[in-house]
Amino acid sequence: MVMSESEKVMSEMPSRPAHLDGVDDAELDGPSVMESLNPSTLYVVATPIGHLGDMSFRAVAVLRKADAILAEDTRHSKKLFAHYGIKPRGLFAMHQHNESSIAERWLERISRGESVALISDAGTPLVSDPGYALVKCCVDAGVTVCVVPGPCAFVAAMSVSGLPCHDFRFVGFLPNKSAARREQLAQYIDAPSTIGFYEAPHRLEATVADMLSVFGATRQCVLAHDLTKRFESYVRGDLEACARAVTLAKPRGEWVILVAPTLRTPPALTEAWPDGVSQLLVALKEHLPPKTASAIVADHYGVSKKACYQWLVNQ
Repeated sequence: MVMSESEKVMSEMPSRPAHLDGVDDAELDGPSVMESLNPSTLYVVATPIGHLGDMSFRAVAVLRKADAILAEDTRHSKKLFAHYGIKPRGLFAMHQHNESSIAERWLERISRGESVALISDAGTPLVSDPGYALVKCCVDAGVTVCVVPGPCAFVAAMSVSGLPCHDFRFVGFLPNKSAARREQLAQYIDAPSTIGFYEAPHRLEATVADMLSVFGATRQCVLAHDLTKRFESYVRGDLEACARAVTLAKPRGEWVILVAPTLRTPPALTEAWPDGVSQLLVALKEHLPPKTASAIVADHYGVSKKACYQWLVNQ
């Protein structure tokens, strides 16, 4: 029987992670980690993105004690549970196809006193993963939501990228179609921040090609793959070099793409704006994309749409 890549990685891991050596099983449930879970609470629990040793003591304790666990894929999560001896009191699926329809039902259960843990297949829930509908319901209803922090692929990649990380923006997955993808990427042409994306292997080559077309050949980029796993790897360089590397490779697994801030200095405004232009741009930006807000203001005041857009994205 042929094992999948994730099964191979998990089969190669020790049955007891090294950082738990010498730790009595009871300590994982003991007061040193957490005496008990709070009732009527949703726990948002981060899980490993590759290396199973990155699971925290507290995450194990919460999953062991929760009245129910909501998992993106219950089959996938059972492997994690088996590795840590976690026996869920109740295990249920919550994914992108059902979360909106079942969020209210789970809000009722939590409100009645249950402690519920929410996990995704890997990393931190809600970061390009399911869970928003339930968290929003709980917050709106005044139900307690607690975080059990841990791994996140985007943050991990940022920390070792070598790109500026004092100011960054996470976008997540781009549209599937090239035209829509390029339209969204155009919003970041003059972005002063490092921008992070996730991408599936079968779209990686096309996405990097679109980035090359929109951002230009010299924009710096980092492609990160298999983070925390045995074959963790990075492609670093300008977009032209990264596009060549992706074309020659056969990408597997999910990738993190980081694009450096622009090095271009936006052109100075060549026109004197009437009173109210900048104020209206700021007001509309709260409700509309910069491109749309710029078009409305430019049409209303008879000024340059490009100048309005450049002014907005540099605020």
